[in-house]
Amino acid sequence: HVSTSARGRERYKNKRIALVWVAVVSSMTVFRLLIGQSGAALPRSFVEDGRLPEGLTSITHAYDVGLHLIGVRLGSGILATDDELRVDLLWAAQETPLAEYRTSVLLVGQDGQTWSPAGTLRPRGYEPPPPTTMWKSGEFAYDPHLVSSLPGTPPGTYDVVVGLFNRETLEPATLIGPEGEPVGSDLVLGEIRIVRSSEVPSHSELGIDEPKPRGACGAVELWTMTLDRAKTSPGALVAVQWIWGASDTPLGNQLATLSLMGPDDKVWDRWRLPPVASWWPTNRWEAGDRWLGQHILRLPGDLETGTYVLETGFEGCPDPLARESIAVE
Repeated sequence: HVSTSARGRERYKNKRIALVWVAVVSSMTVFRLLIGQSGAALPRSFVEDGRLPEGLTSITHAYDVGLHLIGVRLGSGILATDDELRVDLLWAAQETPLAEYRTSVLLVGQDGQTWSPAGTLRPRGYEPPPPTTMWKSGEFAYDPHLVSSLPGTPPGTYDVVVGLFNRETLEPATLIGPEGEPVGSDLVLGEIRIVRSSEVPSHSELGIDEPKPRGACGAVELWTMTLDRAKTSPGALVAVQWIWGASDTPLGNQLATLSLMGPDDKVWDRWRLPPVASWWPTNRWEAGDRWLGQHILRLPGDLETGTYVLETGFEGCPDPLARESIAVE
């Protein structure tokens, strides 16, 4: 089987899901006026004479569409699961882009998967910008973001990843190396550590509609199981999301199982997976916790046409906790 980490990284690096980019509502503004953290206006000459706004770190990363990322400021390196991370970017136009480009700022886990919403919020007072097709060579853009983690995200270390993409085609722009060579589309700005919040996310925040769990195994409860698609094809990738809870402190480090059952009840594949993430095992859960778990699975390439069932189980319990159907065409 493909490992959980490999599956996640394959999706993150090679199998971009358009939904991530469609949902991003980020944008940039021509730098005729920079708004500092204090709200004070900074004149354009403050950057033109070689000085960056206070708190911004000078960097140089060129994209193949004529835009350079020349400054960044990350908020606190420690973030509670229900808090927001401030990320400020400063762009320079070396030439006018031929299409409208927008930015995304995401939190990416050790498994290569995204643990933040596709879209980011903006600080108060931020105004909608003109499209990048109106930018002229030598102009600057201030691009602030407020990034939050998905409800139920487990504590751990996450990369802060910036991307630049074409608004119409959703194609990412390519980073250019020092010798003019392409070096990928995602830029890791740094990392943050997410810590446990004092508040447990509510049922509504987690999308839980049921009054009770779908299944339980000892102190571990499974509240929801969702697939990212109802139809698929042999050999395709399928994303599975779980919401887990703990009615008491779980004993030991236990794993979940996911079985692919065929129309004739034949087991076509079975995976042993951490319920939430490899870095947040069940022995670190506490009574009353609710956590998000997400995995990418590659289905067998020799599946026949028909309706299959993905069945969630838990080590130590003979009965399945939840089942979801998926059609293979």
